[in-house]
Amino acid sequence: MSAFDVRDLLEAASRPLPASSGPGHEGATPLPPAEAISRPASAAAFSPVVLAGCVRVAEFTLVVAMGLAVHALQLSDTLPLDLTYGAAIVGVATIAVVLFQVAGLYRMSALRGFVKPALRLAAMWTLAFLLVATVMVFAKVADHYSRIWFGTLFLTGLGLLLAGRFALSRIIAAEMREGRFDRRTAIVGGGA
Repeated sequence: MSAFDVRDLLEAASRPLPASSGPGHEGATPLPPAEAISRPASAAAFSPVVLAGCVRVAEFTLVVAMGLAVHALQLSDTLPLDLTYGAAIVGVATIAVVLFQVAGLYRMSALRGFVKPALRLAAMWTLAFLLVATVMVFAKVADHYSRIWFGTLFLTGLGLLLAGRFALSRIIAAEMREGRFDRRTAIVGGGA
């Protein structure tokens, strides 16, 4: 099965074709052969769904790695990494990714742009931290966590997530110019 570019289909449809003869075919335009309108893709296409999944995993991993790194740099001498900090790190990462999904930050339009998605990302990142801080306060465990660690995690996380999204938007823009995210259509049964 061949992949077709929509632009080629539109060009083929706009070309004049000889009218077909026979009963019931008056004014009907026959389809051109598939070979006439197909062309090989300039680059291998990449699915937006797969890209969104990869970005989700990358951002989750980034937040977890950053939480561990901030803990190692700030608290490794005084507080060993235990279940309380591990749960907070995974909690922040999970809540952030879920909120990013709810805010539509894994759609192709959000991955392609930067300014508006960056504002939504900053808002959802802040909301994730507010939710985790609220849970800590109501569970009466907030005193077990370093506020400096929590604040550093917030600021470095925000900076790294925004830098990653900026780089990703530039990469996707370049890939779109190469045709990697073009939608393709296959015509089945269009000819002999």
